Amino acid sequence: MTDASTPTGPITRASVARVGTATVVSALCGYAVMYLAARDLEPGHVLGPGDIVAKSPADGGLPPYELDRLIGRPLLRPLRFEQDVALDDVELAEELAARGSVDA
Repeated sequence: MTDASTPTGPITRASVARVGTATVVSALCGYAVMYLAARDLEPGHVLGPGDIVAKSPADGGLPPYELDRLIGRPLLRPLRFEQDVALDDVELAEELAARGSVDA
């Protein structure tokens, strides 16, 4: 999981270890990545690195940099093994509140 003290920017060995080589190669080549549930997950479960696997390249997937918006967020709906994980599946209220949205 990342936090405010985690550097962003250049790809480092630590970032490769965290997201996997396929995701890093996809980021460098501009491909989208399909993030899939690594196992059955229930609503409210907070996503960790072991809960998501990346399949690349993917049509309709997410840019690799969106992984940080998934990890550490609670699920809003159940996900089954190998079901795709999208930003709509996780609670993003903190981001909305930080932007000053009334929806948060």
